[in-house]
Amino acid sequence: MLLAVSKDAPVVDSKKKDRNKLYAFPGYIDWSNKSILIFERDYCSTLLLKDLLESTNIRVIHVDKKAIMENFYDESIDLIIKGIDVDEIMTGLELTRKIRLRYPHIPIIAHSACCINMDDIHHCLDAGCDDFIAKPFEFDDLISSLMKYLM
Repeated sequence: MLLAVSKDAPVVDSKKKDRNKLYAFPGYIDWSNKSILIFERDYCSTLLLKDLLESTNIRVIHVDKKAIMENFYDESIDLIIKGIDVDEIMTGLELTRKIRLRYPHIPIIAHSACCINMDDIHHCLDAGCDDFIAKPFEFDDLISSLMKYLM
């Protein structure tokens, strides 16, 4: 069930886990004036995120590890979604620290299927991530996390 507090601040009822529910209301969330950068080693995950977010009209940019530090100068980015892999958790966290130093004003949401304990999540938050989403995630959970930083 979707609830709306006002037309400007939609609220998703997290008790109902129907990831296609928001697709029934094109334009219900309009982030056409927002941009997110997806830093994900697995391009399939990037395509899934792009597909899930298509109905929000948000601009999605994908970069790899090299590009995020060398070529990422777009100050219009509103949020970063960053994948964390278990085999690269320390290098991934070091990269997060570098991103945080260079772009302190941009929220970073980490996501991973590998971080299964609270210590890993706390490491992500300590490194500078603002939030964490575990894979697999529900569409409503993704939207709720993004709403914290984009509304």
